[in-house]
Amino acid sequence: MLRGVLYDELAAHGVIVPEMCYLAEVLLPMLTHFAPTVAAAEGPEFLAGRTGWCQGFSEPDAGSDLASLRSRAVRDGEVFRLNGQKVWASMGVGAHRCAVLARTGTTESRHRGISMFWVDLSWPGVTVRPIRTAAGNNHFAEIFFDDCVVPADHLVGPLDGGWGVAMYLLQFERGMYSWCRQATMLAELDHLLHDLNDRVRTGRGDCADDATAAALGAALIGATTL
Repeated sequence: MLRGVLYDELAAHGVIVPEMCYLAEVLLPMLTHFAPTVAAAEGPEFLAGRTGWCQGFSEPDAGSDLASLRSRAVRDGEVFRLNGQKVWASMGVGAHRCAVLARTGTTESRHRGISMFWVDLSWPGVTVRPIRTAAGNNHFAEIFFDDCVVPADHLVGPLDGGWGVAMYLLQFERGMYSWCRQATMLAELDHLLHDLNDRVRTGRGDCADDATAAALGAALIGATTL
């Protein structure tokens, strides 16, 4: 609750929180709960702004049906060998670490045979390619793993228990992350509405039948509902 109030106040005062920072609300609780040693080592670097993080969940043939993912991690002594492809990794371009879901069981095991790994994207066998969006930016990336060696101590949570780890993570992504987004949107809409009202009040514009006013109203309702 305190963090929610903090983000509300920052947004209301025009302090723009970089979207990358919101990942602290998504990934850090998961790491702290399931991999405290990794969290202790990686958390301070992220919070200091020295590293960026992303999630490696979706694949070309496993988006909404995540349980059908094909990326595979095979145990080889004290390491896992990771192969596969991820797509639509938000902020993957420039990220240094990635929380990767990979199959460690049989294909038929679906969500019961998936594990979570904490992967350094600078390791050999990792390739990150930007996906140019219609807005002209590289918000998304696809990530390829070609026999990438992942130390066993970078397993997050139990072996074959990655689905539970992901579900734990998603409560924060659907919770505080969404709160951060709506706080920013409401603050921006509030600024636009004040500007619109000021233009009408001072005679610099009449928006009684302005489609822009209707669009802002619809956006305000949508953000408030969120």
